[in-house]
Amino acid sequence: MAGRYDANPFDEEQEVNPFAGQTGGGKGSGQSNYGGGAFYMMHPGSVPPAATSRLSPLPPEPAGYDRGATVDIPLDGGKDLRMKEKELQAKEAELKKREQELKKREDAAARAGIVIEEKNWPPFLPIIHHDIANEIPTHLQRLQYVAFTTFLGLVVCLLWNIIAVTFAWIRGEGPTIWFLAIIYFISGVPGAYVLWYRPLYRAMRTDSALKFGWFFLSYVFHIAFCVFAAVAPPIIFKGKSLTGILPAIDLLGDHALVGIFYFIGFGCFCLESLISIWVIQQVYMYFRGSGKAAEMRRDAARQTVIRQGDDGVKPGNWKKKLNFYDFTKRKVRSSKPAAGSCSRCGRGASVADMKTATRFCRVPFYWKSWKAIVCTFCGAILRSYR
Repeated sequence: MAGRYDANPFDEEQEVNPFAGQTGGGKGSGQSNYGGGAFYMMHPGSVPPAATSRLSPLPPEPAGYDRGATVDIPLDGGKDLRMKEKELQAKEAELKKREQELKKREDAAARAGIVIEEKNWPPFLPIIHHDIANEIPTHLQRLQYVAFTTFLGLVVCLLWNIIAVTFAWIRGEGPTIWFLAIIYFISGVPGAYVLWYRPLYRAMRTDSALKFGWFFLSYVFHIAFCVFAAVAPPIIFKGKSLTGILPAIDLLGDHALVGIFYFIGFGCFCLESLISIWVIQQVYMYFRGSGKAAEMRRDAARQTVIRQGDDGVKPGNWKKKLNFYDFTKRKVRSSKPAAGSCSRCGRGASVADMKTATRFCRVPFYWKSWKAIVCTFCGAILRSYR
């Protein structure tokens, strides 16, 4: 009868004891360890008893572990944090104070016209300060870049001069011309930067009339040297120490390669001279248009009057001596009557062809023609057409 009944569905599920071991001799290998009563039968598809299931053992405790050890918990941690916070605040206040002092010094230097120049050019070996894009006004940057090109052009010309003279020395022209070429390069490049390029850079940046005047004086000598080097006459120095047209013609018959090198140097010096002449014209036009020329003349007149007053010279004669320092002389070439009258004196007006000649030490080096309406009586310029 017992085989005819299945397991009791209302009977509570028996708990599995994982620690229960299997008895060796009481039961067979197929007999169950669970007692279900008289009506209990093993289901054919049920899970076999977990006789061999065991839990993994816990890892052993470390050797130095002491269960009775005490842990020290600092009770004054809040005080240390407050002290560190005060120290950080004090350092922050000191840094702010230093920053304010540095800013005050920079503002004072800027008001006094002092500019801190950091060396940034050339990028691989900074030896000079050069920042046209950020320091030169936008309308003057093109002119400043061309002036910088003439400075670099002079460096190239003098460097090529050394190369050509070296070939001439190898061909038997002697070491004297080579040493002179080295002297030209060593003295010419730093001299050009100090004498005319840096004054022009600072004049463009600060709009200083004095620096413009120093640039004009130095740049005239620069142009004269370039023209002299392009010709290279055999006077003052050895003629073949410069790659001019005369030594190029002389060397072309005996040493064709050296003559070609000298002709290339001649072309470089000619190009440098032409660009330099254009630069000085453009700078002077800006100098005149910005009113710096009139300011410079007023300063020169004021200084002349002061010197003459100290020397006991009559003040009425200062204009005669000032003519030597005049940069510009204006002249009326021709004129014809025009309709209208002068707003100052009420006299008639005329249309005149004007000519402006720029001089230095009474030698003209720039002139320009233009038209203007002038008063026939007082000579005032009523309107100009440049």
